[in-house]
Amino acid sequence: AEAGETSAISAEIASCVATWQFANVRWLLDRIRAEVAADRARFDWAIGVLLTLNDRRFYCGALKRSVVLQQIRGTIDALLDSVPSVSVNGSSSARRVAWGTRDGLRPPCSGERTLVICARGFQAEGEDCDSRVLVAGYRLGWRSFIVYGLSGQRFTACGLGAGSSGVRIEVVGSSGDYLSSG
Repeated sequence: AEAGETSAISAEIASCVATWQFANVRWLLDRIRAEVAADRARFDWAIGVLLTLNDRRFYCGALKRSVVLQQIRGTIDALLDSVPSVSVNGSSSARRVAWGTRDGLRPPCSGERTLVICARGFQAEGEDCDSRVLVAGYRLGWRSFIVYGLSGQRFTACGLGAGSSGVRIEVVGSSGDYLSSG
């Protein structure tokens, strides 16, 4: 999905939320999930819209902002959980690695652009932390990352080193300290 397209759609949604009820927000998020379920090629578009909504401040009217964000983040997690594993063959723009599949990390295949890292189960730091998987993915040729399922992990994106310009990392969740430092 083009950045301008996702930004425009996100802005349109954000401008409407103030007049909505929670049922409208749930309907929209269910519709986005259904779009991806029907056509995996819509994943980049859907995750772009949802990440933009998650990152931007917008007026929610009578709706409690924290609840709207909780619903958006739940949908982000559900979409990211549905990304095919790095160990599965097939066409997809994104591949997911988790604690149980970390040993199967490999270079991106044709058409694969984003490595999704589920941080659940990884240690917060040390040899078995998710940040080591991100650095290993970078060394294998991945340049776009989404890290989610964080619960205070530290050092996310540390260790890429000089010459890592052009890398894009989306961090979804409660990142710990030292995010992208060093």
